[in-house]
Amino acid sequence: MNNEGDFTPWDTCSDWRCQADLERAVRKYIRKTHGGHCPAESTIRDYTNRFYREWKWSQGDEAEANLWPMRSLSVLKTLLNGKGR
Repeated sequence: MNNEGDFTPWDTCSDWRCQADLERAVRKYIRKTHGGHCPAESTIRDYTNRFYREWKWSQGDEAEANLWPMRSLSVLKTLLNGKGR
C-alpha cells in the first residue's frame, strides 16, 4: 500500500482499483515466497481487509479505517505460516 497508494476506482486503466487487486497482490506474493502454497481465499480476504483498514488509519483516515485493532505483524506472521485463524 505504501508503494501503490490508495485504490483508484475511477481509473479504468489501473490494476489498482479495489481490495480485490490487493488480495491478488498478496496471493501472488505468498505463492512466490512460500513455494506455491497459499491460504484459502477467504483467509486472505479477511486479513487483507484488516491490513487495508490499518493502513488507512496509519495514513490519518480514521473514519474510513473504523479504528480496527492494530496487530498486523502477528496477523501477517500467522497468515504466512499458514496457521489460519
